[in-house]
Amino acid sequence: MCRFDLEKVFIICCTVLQTVFAGTTGKLTGAITIKETGEPLVGANVLIEGTGLGAATDLGGNYFILQVPPGKYFVRFTMIGFQDLVMSNVRVQVDLTTRLDGALSEKVIGMDEVVVQASRPMINTNVTYSQANISSDEVAMLPVEEFEDVIALQAGVVIANGEIHVRGGRGGEIAYMIDGITVTDPFNSDIAVEIENNAIQELQFISGTFNAEYGQAMSGIVNIITKDGSFMDYLGSVSVNGGNYYSDDRDIFPRLDRIDLQGISDLKANVEGPILPGSLSFFASGRIKRDNGHLYGRRVFHPHTFIWDAEVNNFVVDSLVGLGDGTVLLPEDTLGTVIDSLMGKDIFDWVLMNWHEQKTMQAKLSWRLGPYLKISYNRMFSDTRQQSYSHLYKWNPDGRSRSFSTRTADLVRLDISVSHSTFANIMLSRAVNHYRSQLSNDPDF
Repeated sequence: MCRFDLEKVFIICCTVLQTVFAGTTGKLTGAITIKETGEPLVGANVLIEGTGLGAATDLGGNYFILQVPPGKYFVRFTMIGFQDLVMSNVRVQVDLTTRLDGALSEKVIGMDEVVVQASRPMINTNVTYSQANISSDEVAMLPVEEFEDVIALQAGVVIANGEIHVRGGRGGEIAYMIDGITVTDPFNSDIAVEIENNAIQELQFISGTFNAEYGQAMSGIVNIITKDGSFMDYLGSVSVNGGNYYSDDRDIFPRLDRIDLQGISDLKANVEGPILPGSLSFFASGRIKRDNGHLYGRRVFHPHTFIWDAEVNNFVVDSLVGLGDGTVLLPEDTLGTVIDSLMGKDIFDWVLMNWHEQKTMQAKLSWRLGPYLKISYNRMFSDTRQQSYSHLYKWNPDGRSRSFSTRTADLVRLDISVSHSTFANIMLSRAVNHYRSQLSNDPDF
C-alpha cells in the first residue's frame, strides 16, 4: 500500500507586496452632464442598485466607484431638479474599468425616470495583455461540465494528458486563484481545491505578458470569483443527467453493446438567499458524479493467486487461493488448459476498471457590516475515488490500486473601504489535501 498525506497551509495577508494575490473587483467610472447644455453636473449621485455602493460627481462632473464585485447591475443617476436616469445591463469585470457616462434632463412634472440599455465597446482599450473574462451567464450557456473545459475553449490553450498548456508552455505553469487568494497546489502545481461551474460568478483567464502583480506563474493566470448569495431573494436550482458508453465491437470493447443509462450519473444543486436580509447571505452548492467506466477486465486471478516457489524458481498457483472463481488446479492440470476451459463457459466475472466517483460541496457566507466593511467565509470540500485502467491487470483487476483524495479549503476575506479612493483587503486561507493509493476499497484502510 502506498500512502501520502499532504497538508498545505497558506496564510496570505494584505501587505505592500501586491504580487501575492489577484484582483476580485472592478471599477466603475464616468461623467454626468446636463443633457440640454452639455455642461458637467456637480454633486449628482451615482448608485449601483442592490450593492450599497455609490459616489457623487466632482466639480468636473466626474465620478468613480471602486471595489465593485463582477456582475451585471442597474446604475441610477439622480440629482435634485433633474430626471432620474437608470442604466441597465451594466457589466463590471474583474481588474477592468467600466466607463459609464450619463446625461440628465431637467425634470418636468409628471415625467417618469429614463431607462437606458448599456452597451460595451467591441475593443477594451484598458487591456494591454491577453485576457478573457467569462461571466456566470456565459459559463452556464457553454456545453461544458468543468471550469477547465471553459479554459480549454480560449485561444492558445491545449489540454493534453489532463494538463493545461498555454501558448506552448508546460503543464503546471499556471497559477490558480479563488477570490484573489492563491490556491495552487505546491505538490503538483494543479488547483488545490475543486470548484463547480454553478459557483462561479466570473472566471478571469490571463495568458501572456500579464502584469507584475501576478507572481509564481509562467504561462497563465486563472482567477475565479465565487458567487455571493442573494441578499434579498431565495434562489436555487437542481440538475440531473445520465448516460453511458456504447459500442457494438465486442472484440475491442466487450460488454458495451448493452444500453444502460445508469453508467454515468451527475447530480448538481445549489441554493442561496438571505440570512439577515440586506446584510448577511449564504450560497451553497453540491455535486455528486459517478462514471462507472467503459474498460472491462476479467477476474481470472486474485491478487494472491500466485506465490513464489523457490524449488522451480518461478510463480505457481496457490492451491489455497485458486483462480478468480475459486477453482483449484490439480497437479496434473496445466494453467492454460484450465483457463481456456473456464473462459469458454463465461465463468469469470467481468469487472470495470476505469471508474471515477466524486462528491463536492461548497458553502459561502457574505456579511455586509455597513457600506465600508464586508466579510466573507468560503468553505470547499471534495472527496474523489477512482481507479485507472491498466492492461497489465486485465486478468487480475483486483490487483490494480485505487486512489482516494480528500480536499478541503477555508478562505476568509475582509474588504475595508477606508475612504472613497482607498481600500484594504485582508485574506486568510488554509488548504488540506489527503491522498491515498491502495488495493483496499476502504479509504480509511
